[in-house]
Amino acid sequence: MIEMLVVMSILGVLMGLSVAAFQRSVPRRDLARRAVLDALRQARLFAIAENAPATVRLDPGNEVDSSSANAWPTVGALGRKTVGCWHLEGTDLAGWPNDLRAAGAEEEARGAFGHALLLSADEPSWLEAPIVPAFESMNGFALECFLKCDRLRSQLLFSKGRAIALRQESGGALTLQVQVEGRDDDGEPKATYQSVSSPTGVVPAGRWFKLAATFDGLQLRLAVDDAVVAELALQQRMAFLTDAGVALLIGAYDEAAGISVDEFKWGIFTGDTHELRDMELGPVESGARFVRFGPDGALDPRFHQAPVNLLLLTPTSDPEKKPIETWVRVGLLGDVQ
Repeated sequence: MIEMLVVMSILGVLMGLSVAAFQRSVPRRDLARRAVLDALRQARLFAIAENAPATVRLDPGNEVDSSSANAWPTVGALGRKTVGCWHLEGTDLAGWPNDLRAAGAEEEARGAFGHALLLSADEPSWLEAPIVPAFESMNGFALECFLKCDRLRSQLLFSKGRAIALRQESGGALTLQVQVEGRDDDGEPKATYQSVSSPTGVVPAGRWFKLAATFDGLQLRLAVDDAVVAELALQQRMAFLTDAGVALLIGAYDEAAGISVDEFKWGIFTGDTHELRDMELGPVESGARFVRFGPDGALDPRFHQAPVNLLLLTPTSDPEKKPIETWVRVGLLGDVQ
């Protein structure tokens, strides 16, 4: 028995040494290319599974100061993930991961799916989702719900403290405002706002409709019955300031809502990030820094009108020689080479 244990210990040490040697034998450029390919595939699966856009981003990092905590370039996949879902059956507010709370609410017999919840038009009425850490993400959010408004009027439909305000205007138009991290004149972080509005009335009075509002750091989007009614593409990624510790609210604490609610979903944008050690990114004019997939898994035509090429550079030991180029190409249909 002792001899067997000694032999197994020796074999374990030898296997560990061989694995480490094998890892060192794999060129860095191959490891980086695999990480980029994995991120692209993950984002594409995000987009198809959630029927929502997903993004792969390349961050150059601090390539000048190798002692920095973010010295190497990174690749990250970012997509939507549903973290809260409630199918409202009248005053039954049960859902996942926690139950909702409501005031001034009663059952409506005919909802979008079975029964629904009616928020009073005569007294302050609201529907509140719990405060859950999983609901917070600086990458963005996705709201989906079925609503019916008793009439067209100016009112707050949905909010999350200072972070989100989704309003219905008097003519039935919709306005979405989100709080993001901007920069002041000295380059210091400060809270600022981005907003988007539908150009015309899009809310049908007295009829059920599906409302969706999303922000993923790159784009604000409003959709009614799965048709995009307003969107804004930002020039650069901006962090979403979530106003942590504030509940999600349909209606308002001090106003009559006059709306019916059914099936409410809340999602966040999340993903993985990996370092590309001993690598550099190609110049922006020769290699893109992000890839965005649409809900169908193809490249989002709002951001890409041609296949996307990503360029990774591996410096050589000889500074006089050009870095080794590694290309990754994403076709219009989302195919990766």
